[in-house]
Amino acid sequence: MNLMQIGWNEFFEKQFRTCEMPIDKYPARVFRTEKQIFHLMTENGMKKGSLTGKFLYEASDRKDFPSVGDWVIVEETGETGNVRIKSLLKRKTCFSRKEKISGGRKVITLGNKSTTAGGATQEQVISANIDIVFIVTALDNDFNLRKLERFLIPVKKSGASPVIVLNKTDLCGDVETLKLSVIKNFSKVPVIEISALEKTGLERLKDFINEGITISFLGSSGVGKSTIINALMDEERLLTGEVSGKDSLGRHTTTWRETVILPNGGILIDNPGLRILKLFAEEDDVKDTFRDIEKIISECRFANCTHNGEPGCALKKALDNGEIDIQRYENYIFMKAEASYIEGRKKERDRKKDRKKKNNDKNGFEIKNKSSKKIRYEDI
Repeated sequence: MNLMQIGWNEFFEKQFRTCEMPIDKYPARVFRTEKQIFHLMTENGMKKGSLTGKFLYEASDRKDFPSVGDWVIVEETGETGNVRIKSLLKRKTCFSRKEKISGGRKVITLGNKSTTAGGATQEQVISANIDIVFIVTALDNDFNLRKLERFLIPVKKSGASPVIVLNKTDLCGDVETLKLSVIKNFSKVPVIEISALEKTGLERLKDFINEGITISFLGSSGVGKSTIINALMDEERLLTGEVSGKDSLGRHTTTWRETVILPNGGILIDNPGLRILKLFAEEDDVKDTFRDIEKIISECRFANCTHNGEPGCALKKALDNGEIDIQRYENYIFMKAEASYIEGRKKERDRKKDRKKKNNDKNGFEIKNKSSKKIRYEDI
């Protein structure tokens, strides 16, 4: 197996060359995880990997563990087909979401909506080193512009390039109108319409896929991601389930993450359907997705305009004349408040860590992350 076929490039090669590793160490890519076992693709085929004790001890957070799509440095164990993971190469892109790790939660109001907050959270890496993320929505009861906005924020934050895929054109009587609404809200994101079931429009999707390019599909359960993948693979490789007519949610579909090599080149990381995506982003990430609103706000007469009746409020004018959709603006306010809350919690945790480190340095203690001993990698 040529490593370039599974995504190896100069970004990772530079890191590997600078690693102070004995000659018997070599790179591998994480294709799938099962609890504490990692299925790795190497130049010599698939191998099973486990973390070294040193790796486990030095890991201080969930994001420090290898995830699907990561590149790692491994060494042989002496057992056929088994290797040990020595280190994790820096990620080119990283797709994450918020993961709760303790209780103490309550319902709070952000903007004009309610959400669950409180308790400790950490970053959960869903997949890494993805070049293109296809955000899939269905042109049926699942179609929701607000949901697309929420998915787009973490994709952009990850560093991957987003492409919006409108699936199930066979179930929609007015594809063009819905497509135009998406283009209006996401003017700089490519939009393609397909029917995975009827295998129409797939050529446009394939235009984005080349050898060495890692792609992924993201979307709620029931939008047809597994059907799209099966169409690209020309086989029933992944399970597909019935979709409830009541809520358009999938039944018994993908519930794990794994990597497959596509017949015509390209690497695909399949993610489980996500019905709710908790943001793990900062305010700037939200602003990037709502640049149209940010631009209009910058045109208000007063820099500290609250958009609540002040003269010269450009936002109020845009809302009144329909230039900005009121629901889009409300979603912007909600997600901006949500990101601000998360950002504040993160800064407070960082300050506590810094204070603890300074106190330890002052008292001459050796600083070790005791919590790392309690971390146990679990299949996600």
